[in-house]
Amino acid sequence: MRKEIVMDEYCCVCGERLIYQRTFLQWILQDYTICRNCLNVFEKCKRTLYFQGCQIYVCYFYTEDLQRLLFQWKENKDIALSPVFLSQIYLYLRWKYRDYTLVYMPSSRSKIEERGFFTLEKMYEQIPLPKVHLFYKVDGYKQKEQSFQERIQIATYIKRNSQPLPKGKLCLIDDVCTSGSTLLAARNLLIKEGVKKENIKALVCCATAMFIKNSHKKESKK
Repeated sequence: MRKEIVMDEYCCVCGERLIYQRTFLQWILQDYTICRNCLNVFEKCKRTLYFQGCQIYVCYFYTEDLQRLLFQWKENKDIALSPVFLSQIYLYLRWKYRDYTLVYMPSSRSKIEERGFFTLEKMYEQIPLPKVHLFYKVDGYKQKEQSFQERIQIATYIKRNSQPLPKGKLCLIDDVCTSGSTLLAARNLLIKEGVKKENIKALVCCATAMFIKNSHKKESKK
């Protein structure tokens, strides 16, 4: 009788067998999600940037290949891709933010219902740190349809929910950073609620070249 092949032995992106296509790090991590070739989609950024007072750590550059992969995952509802995005860096992120509670950036209820899952919960579930929903986004606002200038106005669409604030440091998490407006809006709401600025950081899977160019590598001193 033919032995059944476990699906986890195949790359989630291209479907190729993984047995001979994993990197040394993947062998160590026992990562059965993505092959060596598809890892090239992820162009490492690994920079800490400062944008209008907000410290943001960017894992990858938002390349065309990564954009297509994110579209496949989010808009085509390919939930099997969820562990791919942070599989090579989640242990580092766990250590880097070990003293933080991760705070999801919001998605509209209609978008979550349409996809059948909340993308950030799936993307960051590999990181065993406390996570919480503190915000919600008003239905009807579609960020991807907005221009860069229009996205800056997103603050009026993000609201604080009724969840109590966790004690200690907070790290805002998102998938893509285009203008930084979502993170800034959430940060400002937390500051108004009494959270100290130095206790708020941000983490994103990837950021656009324009955002990285407009940010600073060092915190400005005024």
